[in-house]
Amino acid sequence: MPKKSSVIHPLWATKFRTPGTELRLINGRYYLYSVSSKYDPILKRAKKITGKMIGSISELNGLKPSKSSSLIDTANLAIREFGFVSFLNSFNKDIEAKLKQFFPGLYKEIIYMAYCRLVHNSPIRDMAFYLSKSMISVDDNTKYSDKHRGNFFRKVVYNIQKP
Repeated sequence: MPKKSSVIHPLWATKFRTPGTELRLINGRYYLYSVSSKYDPILKRAKKITGKMIGSISELNGLKPSKSSSLIDTANLAIREFGFVSFLNSFNKDIEAKLKQFFPGLYKEIIYMAYCRLVHNSPIRDMAFYLSKSMISVDDNTKYSDKHRGNFFRKVVYNIQKP
């Protein structure tokens, strides 16, 4: 069986090749593909698996990412509920002002609990989960745990009993 001809790629093209990628010359243009390997028990050896095209390489422009590879970086993507939160923010100003007046340090937690009960019909113990999936608490870095809930309820009862 004749051996494949080995193509020597120019330096300007090979500088973009990293581990896990393959450089291909197709119709006079260079393309960079992701590659991996998987063991094939029938062949009893590793089999190369070519992935998606990363981009095309030219001497003048360097690596130009392909349209499909540069759509969205899903590593830092977060999906959060926004519709009801927008409604709350626009139609809830007077209620929020009253809560700030009577519960100055606790009004946000009260709104969060009302949100969880109203929107998700969930027990308060699941509040941390639903707040992490919503835009309502995007600026709040408080960690909501069982201990936090107990302290919160004690503070609310203390504020109500205070003359």
